[in-house]
Amino acid sequence: MPGTTGTMTSVVHGLTAADSQEVSVTSDGPSGGAGFEDFVMEVTVPEGAAALRVEVWQDEWAPSENLDLDLFLINPEYTAVVAQSAAGGSDEAITLVAPAPGVYHLAIDNWNAPAGDVATGPVHVYTPVADEGNLDVTPSPTSVVSGVPVELTATWSGLEAATRYLGAIGYDFGAGEAGYTLVTVTP
Repeated sequence: MPGTTGTMTSVVHGLTAADSQEVSVTSDGPSGGAGFEDFVMEVTVPEGAAALRVEVWQDEWAPSENLDLDLFLINPEYTAVVAQSAAGGSDEAITLVAPAPGVYHLAIDNWNAPAGDVATGPVHVYTPVADEGNLDVTPSPTSVVSGVPVELTATWSGLEAATRYLGAIGYDFGAGEAGYTLVTVTP
């Protein structure tokens, strides 16, 4: 529901295909071992990114049986964990909306494996910035009344099969984007 009365314009960011990188994570011991930084990679958030998502899917990793990966996103200064995903299993994702630009660090912990065991698979990173021409939101612009629900329809086209995408729809009431809805398309 909009929090204002007037005109709302939907601003599209994406849909952006995942930037996927194959990595190998060597465990430093079971139950998390000595630390959570079994593997660390840089993740760049460009200026104007509406979102950042990093994710791993257990069925894409080898070995996948009994695999328990945990994700930790560390700030650009490498002084604090700003987000984490550490549920049982290895379907893990971290999402930040309207993140500050910079070079973050993604640490992956091969939590449940014996020291020296290696798990290999893709890390998917998304940073939707501009309209890629493959996501449409209607109606836009549209008149809104504070506290009254508004129905929008998002449609997409021209996407590659077997590819993951992330987009964001920003809501602009005339003074910049006031909020977002994330759009995920999976194969």
